[in-house]
Amino acid sequence: MPRSSFRLWRENVKNQALAWEPIELSCALKFRNTVVNYVLSKSERLEQINETLEQKVAARTEQLRIEIANKERAQLELVEALSKSEESNRELERFAFVASHDLQEPLRKIQSFGGRIEYSESTLSDKGKVYLEKMMSSAQRMQTLIKGILSFSRIHRANDGFINLSFDQLIQDVILDLEMLIAEKDVIINTAHIGEVYGDQNQLRRVVQNIIQNSIKFTSQGTQPKIDIDVTHKDEKFVTIAFKDNGVGFDSIHMQKIFCLFERLHGKSEYEGTGLGLAICKKILSRHGGKIWADSELGKGATFFITVPLIDPKIN
Repeated sequence: MPRSSFRLWRENVKNQALAWEPIELSCALKFRNTVVNYVLSKSERLEQINETLEQKVAARTEQLRIEIANKERAQLELVEALSKSEESNRELERFAFVASHDLQEPLRKIQSFGGRIEYSESTLSDKGKVYLEKMMSSAQRMQTLIKGILSFSRIHRANDGFINLSFDQLIQDVILDLEMLIAEKDVIINTAHIGEVYGDQNQLRRVVQNIIQNSIKFTSQGTQPKIDIDVTHKDEKFVTIAFKDNGVGFDSIHMQKIFCLFERLHGKSEYEGTGLGLAICKKILSRHGGKIWADSELGKGATFFITVPLIDPKIN
């Protein structure tokens, strides 16, 4: 490089290029055609997919419309059936109430005249005295049954409002009421802290008294009765309380039967009772939005569980 005139010449060029060779043009056209064909095929496929999807959406929409119509129809039928059921229950309750009242009058007369005959029993033969005794016993049992039916029919008519109350105090009140029976049978009752619940005080008291009395009544011969009362579950709305005893128990196949009206698992000669107690408990707890169930094994005692609301069940 002897002189500066021999320096390398450079120039910046924009938006210009060398002319395409024929083979390059051919390749570019083929590539364009390939891309266009690919896009067209995908577009057609997409149209087919959209069409299929629209058909499926239309079919599913029709299915949903039918399902909604069927559900609405079923709900209307359920409301109608519920209304009929409630009316039927009201009629049955009215019938039980009236029938029980009407039955009590002739029963009182039977007991009254039977009592008069008892005062003059010296004129009766030994066989006549046995007959009179059986008649008076049957009349007494019938009166107990009538009172039980009346009580059962009045559960949903109870005027007592629901209040916040101490379940611990309620249990202690029941134990005090059964003080003589508990002392006579030498019953051991262990109670855990339960706290406040929400409900009809008199009806819940009746539930507790019925369960405790059953536990005492169905005690194995030669065994000291023992009842453990404890909480097994508690959430924001309900508490589950267990009453566990060491009595005769019952076979698990009778689990639901014991809560039906007039159902007895043991003979009247063995244990007294009407077969109404647990049915009344079930109805009372149903009124509270709760429930009752049992777990037992024959000869190994029984545990009765009840769920009681802590707040008004109607509150969400």
